[in-house]
Amino acid sequence: MAQTQNAKLSRRYWLKQVILAVLAGGFGIWGFVDGFIIYPSQAVKFAEWSEWEYLEFLRNPPAGASPGANLGVASVADPVEAYADLGEPSNNRSPEDLDDYRGNWLDALSIAGRLDAQYTTFPRDNAKEGAIGSAFERHESLRETWSEVNRDNAPKRRSRFDIMMQYPIFVVGAGAALFLLYRLFRAASTKYSWDPDAKRLSLPGGIQVTPDQIEEFDKSLWHKFYVALVLAESHPTHAGQALKVDLYRHIGPEDWILEMERERFPEEAGLADDSDESDDSDESNEQPDDDSSADDNGEAPPEDSTDSTQG
Repeated sequence: MAQTQNAKLSRRYWLKQVILAVLAGGFGIWGFVDGFIIYPSQAVKFAEWSEWEYLEFLRNPPAGASPGANLGVASVADPVEAYADLGEPSNNRSPEDLDDYRGNWLDALSIAGRLDAQYTTFPRDNAKEGAIGSAFERHESLRETWSEVNRDNAPKRRSRFDIMMQYPIFVVGAGAALFLLYRLFRAASTKYSWDPDAKRLSLPGGIQVTPDQIEEFDKSLWHKFYVALVLAESHPTHAGQALKVDLYRHIGPEDWILEMERERFPEEAGLADDSDESDDSDESNEQPDDDSSADDNGEAPPEDSTDSTQG
């Protein structure tokens, strides 16, 4: 008695799914790291550098600067209102006056998600920066880091669009990876088995089919690795229904269904075999005769001129 055979997940299929899931997951991780770690960190550094540039202007205002430009006016009690009043920041051109420097600083804080009084007043104390003293003390502490940095080699300024675009990249990549892994899990949990003695195919859901219970093997989607088993009225549970079988994700069902077809319609299998033999015969008849009596010009070869009566 032959042992029941169980279908195995196709190596080609699961390897392809794993590779695609890794690529999609890597794409999602890239978006996550950029959107939640690297770009926000760059935005914070740029905001800190903008604060240094702002305080440096107030402490050492150039000739012709607005009157009253000093560290005493560094605090911004309501940064949201002040930012709205300042209009477009001057990040794309060299700042010239107090409003330009202050606008650049507030804009950088807005991108970093820190446009709040706890980041724009002196002295201040917050969870991310800790305790910060007066504007003079803040300027001295920033001097150690940024005094040698000018606008040409300042930290990269990230726009809101740069950061926001990483979120859909993360969602799409992670979602695609999860979807591919889900499909792989579903395929692995789909079971097909074959009883060689009874020629009985067991389909997902516990449906069992034998050749005599099949009315038709619908191969219209065979090129897409699917076949539909149209069940006869004699089937006890699914009479008249067409059961779609996936031939791509598993190894085994294709051979078993072909064997069932030969069992159910032996005459069609015989006709196919006869057709193959006929084709082979036709090909053999088309071979040239090595003993042909005609030469290339269509003339018979000359007869032997030796006189048999010679002697």
